[in-house]
Amino acid sequence: MGDSPSALIDEKLRFNGIDGLKVTDCSIMPALFSCNTNVSTLISAGRAAISSFRNKQASA
Repeated sequence: MGDSPSALIDEKLRFNGIDGLKVTDCSIMPALFSCNTNVSTLISAGRAAISSFRNKQASA
């Protein structure tokens, strides 16, 4: 995950190479903290949902 051209996921959780696909599970995280991974996944999913909603509003 990152802004490198070789990164699979960019900073907006978009999968490079497949338009419209966002990844929001724990596989995008470079390191997991010693906590419940469910919370981290929910936060990622929330960010992706907000981003998608804003993009949809901007294009309307």
